[in-house]
Formats: sequence, structure tokens, C-alpha cells
Amino acid sequence: MKIKRPVSFNEEKDKKWDINLSDKTLTESQEGVLKLGFKFSPAPTKLPLIDTVTAVEIGTKFLSEVKANGLRGRVCDILRKSKLPQDNLSKQQRKALSELKRMSDVAILPAYKVRATVLMNKEEYHSKLTQLIQSGTY
Repeated sequence: MKIKRPVSFNEEKDKKWDINLSDKTLTESQEGVLKLGFKFSPAPTKLPLIDTVTAVEIGTKFLSEVKANGLRGRVCDILRKSKLPQDNLSKQQRKALSELKRMSDVAILPAYKVRATVLMNKEEYHSKLTQLIQSGTY
């Protein structure tokens, strides 16, 4: 049996991945969610049944009635048998993610040329963008 070594965290190294230029202070769980990066995709909490059925119905417009009913039956069977993927976030992380989504006055952006996450007040972000556009140096 192999014994796993404990993972050591370098706090200074981790801090450089989150650049908070906003006036908000983040909790540890919010910082942890941001450290997952922009390519991280949380597992869905419910199946997209309505979207799937809608897409199938749009597609059946171009089929004969017999083929459309056959397709509907197969899709229903698949949807009945389908299961959600295993959750890849803890309850605390899900809560932190929803809190970050509710922060309407903060822009969460990827840093340019660095693998980091930047938090800025939206007013400041929009003023900097406007300044760049008006100066013509973008």
C-alpha cells in the first residue's frame, strides 16, 4: 500500500493567483473557488430536461410523424435512465460560488498573460475600458 504525502500549500504562491482590486473582502471558500480557474466547470445540479425536449421537438419538425415519435421514445428512454454526474464541489464551495455570482458590483476577470483572477469594482472597470477606447490605444 502506497502512503500519500500530504500536500503542502505555499500561502504566498497561492495569493498571487487572486488579485483583489475591489473594495470587497473575500472569504476563504470564495478564494478557493476562484483558484479553481476559469476553465473549471461545476457539475450540474439538475438535468437540462426542458432544453433537451425543446431541442428534440425543434428537430422533429423535419421528420415524418413515425420517425419523430420513434425519436421522442428513444429520447424519453435515455432521459429516464440518465443520472447526474458526481458533484465536484462541496456545499461550502457551492455556497461561495453563488455568493460570487450575486456580487453584481464586482467584475471577475482573467488577468492578461498571467494565470490569475482579478476582482475589480465594475465602475472602475468600465471607466478604464472607456478610457482605453477613447484614447485609441487598445
